[in-house]
Amino acid sequence: MTIEQKLAQALITNAKTEIATETKILNATKKPTPSQNSENIDDEKIKRLVEFRKAIPEENIAIYRKELERENARISYLDYLRYAIPEFIPTRFHRYLATIAEKVVKDVEAGKTVRVCISIPPRHGKTMLFAETLPTWFVGRNPDSMAILSAYNSELAEKFGDRNRQKAKVLWKDLWNLD
Repeated sequence: MTIEQKLAQALITNAKTEIATETKILNATKKPTPSQNSENIDDEKIKRLVEFRKAIPEENIAIYRKELERENARISYLDYLRYAIPEFIPTRFHRYLATIAEKVVKDVEAGKTVRVCISIPPRHGKTMLFAETLPTWFVGRNPDSMAILSAYNSELAEKFGDRNRQKAKVLWKDLWNLD
């Protein structure tokens, strides 16, 4: 299956999901008339989406896909991890930790006081998820804020700080238009 066929299939699946949701909302708010035929509406919307997709040049699809990745990285910490570290393959455990980190950041952005203690065995991703990547995502989202990073010794703290600065140089301009 070519990438164009996969994308068309994804568009059709998304259209069917969107239509099903719209239909549920409509059915909940008003009674359908006998003249309404949801099958024709579904087919018509799907056909328009497929035609729209076929009209987009392949080079534009790559641009749209890249911009979508950027937007997702700005919003979701897990997507930011994937964007910042392309070789990162998240497990269910990493997704759980990323969800916790994202909730903490959003609570801090909302002005809440948050205290979190992460106690995980070595080699489970604590450093990468919390010390080497989270501060750049937080400050990128909140350029007027500061993040303090500490470690049990100064060498480790400097190493974490250097890795965050490297990520900031590479990613901030691309994602948040920051220097």
